[in-house]
Amino acid sequence: MDIKNIHVPYDSPIEVNFINDMMNQTINKVMEDMDNAIYKSVVHAGFNVEKDKLVEVFTQDKRRYEEAYRKGYAQRDAEIVRCKDCKHRPIKTGEDDDDIEFPDAKCICENPDDDWYSWYPDDDWFCGNGERKDGDGDG
Repeated sequence: MDIKNIHVPYDSPIEVNFINDMMNQTINKVMEDMDNAIYKSVVHAGFNVEKDKLVEVFTQDKRRYEEAYRKGYAQRDAEIVRCKDCKHRPIKTGEDDDDIEFPDAKCICENPDDDWYSWYPDDDWFCGNGERKDGDGDG
């Protein structure tokens, strides 16, 4: 893991290169120790395996897991109907976010019993009642 891209919100009195080098060495040592511990456990269990091959397999499996994880989120996000694409989204009638009308009772942002909950949602907001607008975009 390389920590060069971590944002530090203040000027550190410690030389940053020293911190980066120290952190990278620490992380590399932890990973090496973990690889050694896994290898020793596998050998102790009676398996005959080369350490480099074992680490390679774990690395490939980790990459496959991460790829499947990203694909799963991408698929989920594709199925979510964001407010900007929802046919139940309220209509702005003025400049303020509270100048809105709700065309139907399917948008959960409308709550006739509580004015503060009647709000205009951000484009990326979503709920379980979302339905895509028709192909022409008119709803």
